[in-house]
Amino acid sequence: MRIELKLIETIESYLMGTLSGKEKEDFESQMKQNPQLKQQVDLQNQIMQGIQRFALKSNAQKAYKSYKIQSFSMRFIVISALVTGVAFGVMKLMEENPKTEIPTEYNETQTQIIFPINDTLSADANKYLEQEIFKLNTQNDTIVETRDGIVIYIPANAFNTTETEVDLLIQEATTPEDLLMAGLSTVTENGTELETGGMFYVDAYVNGKRVELAKELTVDVPASELKAGMKLYDGRKNADGEIVWTNPKPLESFLKPIEIIKLDFYPPNYADSLRSMGYSKKKFLDSLYYSFACEEIKQETQSVPVYEYVPANWNVTNNPTYEGKQLFEQNCASCHFETKDMTGPALVGARERWIKNSNEENFYKFIKNSSAVIASGDKYANQLFNKWRTVQTPQALTNEQIDEIFVWVEWVGSENKGDTLSATSSATHLNACQGINPASIKTIWNNKFNNTNLATKEFEERMPWIHKSCENAVLDLYINNLDKTLSQVDSMALKYLSGDVLEKFKYFASRGDGRVEMDNVASKKLASYYEKNRDAETKALIETQQNYRNAQGEQDLKNSNQQLESHNRNATNKSEIFENEYKKNLCKVYDELDIDKDCNNPFVATSGYTVQVTNLGWNNIDRDVFYATFNRTTTTISQNGKTSTLTYNEWSATISDFAKYDRINVYNIPVEFNSYVKINGNKGNYKYKLNADLTYETVVLAWTEDAIYFFKTSTTAGHSEIKLCKVSDNEWRNEIQNSLSSITNMSTELDYTKFMQKDQKRVNTNKEKIRLREKIEPVVFPCYERSNGINFGGT
Repeated sequence: MRIELKLIETIESYLMGTLSGKEKEDFESQMKQNPQLKQQVDLQNQIMQGIQRFALKSNAQKAYKSYKIQSFSMRFIVISALVTGVAFGVMKLMEENPKTEIPTEYNETQTQIIFPINDTLSADANKYLEQEIFKLNTQNDTIVETRDGIVIYIPANAFNTTETEVDLLIQEATTPEDLLMAGLSTVTENGTELETGGMFYVDAYVNGKRVELAKELTVDVPASELKAGMKLYDGRKNADGEIVWTNPKPLESFLKPIEIIKLDFYPPNYADSLRSMGYSKKKFLDSLYYSFACEEIKQETQSVPVYEYVPANWNVTNNPTYEGKQLFEQNCASCHFETKDMTGPALVGARERWIKNSNEENFYKFIKNSSAVIASGDKYANQLFNKWRTVQTPQALTNEQIDEIFVWVEWVGSENKGDTLSATSSATHLNACQGINPASIKTIWNNKFNNTNLATKEFEERMPWIHKSCENAVLDLYINNLDKTLSQVDSMALKYLSGDVLEKFKYFASRGDGRVEMDNVASKKLASYYEKNRDAETKALIETQQNYRNAQGEQDLKNSNQQLESHNRNATNKSEIFENEYKKNLCKVYDELDIDKDCNNPFVATSGYTVQVTNLGWNNIDRDVFYATFNRTTTTISQNGKTSTLTYNEWSATISDFAKYDRINVYNIPVEFNSYVKINGNKGNYKYKLNADLTYETVVLAWTEDAIYFFKTSTTAGHSEIKLCKVSDNEWRNEIQNSLSSITNMSTELDYTKFMQKDQKRVNTNKEKIRLREKIEPVVFPCYERSNGINFGGT
């Protein structure tokens, strides 16, 4: 502690009555022997009136805090000849070396240093500046702070002396008033005017005799503003006893590191965007961000086998392993496999079969609207319908998209086929980086990189622009050059940049930001650590994503199999009901027209519709009944003066609050056939045409991830408003399952409902993850292009 402050505190303690009896007795004895001390006590007593002394203490605290804040930016102008080295990094040295101490002892008899006559170092100015004297233990690392906030680090054994104690003298001129009072100039030995950022004098004595430096001292000078072009000058005493400034040296300013985990290395707006969506916990923000870990994009080619007959205009070079696959899964996978039959036929070779049995135009038309092609009388379309007993769902696809699907289909099937050709395709990397790799950020955003350039506010200021550059090479530059100043690395980065990012880094480079003090060995080891661990982090994070996707894929497969089985049940039921209804309608018409035919063995209706052939011949009545049943339209048939009418009435229903349910299944049950037809709907609206000669019941099953809902009623023509009721597990088991289990396939359908309801929470969670990732991906990667595939991540 400074001698003056120690004395002031002792006087203050005396005046406030806080000294012990022995301390008070000793102090009063000193006052009797030293009139000057008594005078100081009287003066201090006057100052302490009111709150003036407390205000002074508060100001002293603020000065220390000001040093802490402002020393991030520093500038030097002049220094005495004794100080041979200037560096930055005092706070780091205090943390790393537990032996570093702040001196607390002072020599009460040594209150002023008396300079020798005709001294070659001190000048006239020294007579007018306050002396601050610190007594140091030469065997310890020591840090002192002056009244104006200059901090000096003195390493152990820094002086040429065998003594263990040294008096360190510091004099400062950091304000215009100090300069004027001391008569200090800001002129070089060549007469050039300088802009000063502060002057100070350092000297050291043992028993009144000057000692020289054996080691460099480290000096921090606080500054509220960093100015370019500042240099360090030595002060030299001229013949007139004045100080002139000489020997300018480039000034290296060192950055102040802080704890790196307190900095923000996320992409711009990442955290704010997620907080606005209700996600605020850092653990979640980290997990989601790191789930975007990616690999460096590499251009590759691979041989993609496709059928030899594929037309040249097919888009086979646009990676059938992705585009066609996605379209297939979205539009075809519910009813078709690529290489084996399902609800519908295997699609391998389908295009070739259509071209052989019909034409290419109807191939596209059938996929887009199969009913229209069937109704047109196309022979091959009707053969497919009568074989598979189901109507192809209309698909809103372009011809080009259909081509993509069948490139994928044939690529999958080609492993079991001959006659293939090779097409070059650019490999798709589902984890290809489109910007700064989050694994790179994870690698450096930890305590390993404390006390480096990365652990500074200045580097944090660059991070949003590094993200905007979308160049991992830019980030690598800062990591691989920790021994260089930030401004040097800024200049190195310019070749990777363009536009407003380039202009920003030009500004950073011109600012002259320094570096954190560290040796080359440490910087190289950290760079090596980064390179090794970034790859390991990338691999681990991607592997975690893949394991999660695999686990979800297994669950999705179970879910898909359940849906497929339900789809097949529904198709089977629909086919059986159609056959039964067709026969019932035919029997009614035969009876009312007095036709002596077996209605359970219908004839061929047309060359396009094959039902069940047991007799030869043509019959227009069979054809009309088939059309009426297939299209579910009211139809009157006449023959030999008699008529028979098949009547179909419109039925519709609306589900209240349909949007709150994850899934709604609506079934109309022809009681006579003891089976069900599943009704497709749109936004809670459902339609069906009821055969007037049949009695129906309507059953509705719906679910959320938390509950199952149920509705059952007799079905009548017209419109119904349906309000579902939540059912308990007990009601589900003992009432609903028992009441419906007698209906063909309904028991299995109820099991399917329960399985899907239990799996719904997982499905909803994954959907939410997908939606969240799609929203945040453009923020994570500012140069974003929607990536191929879906990564669930480790959230």
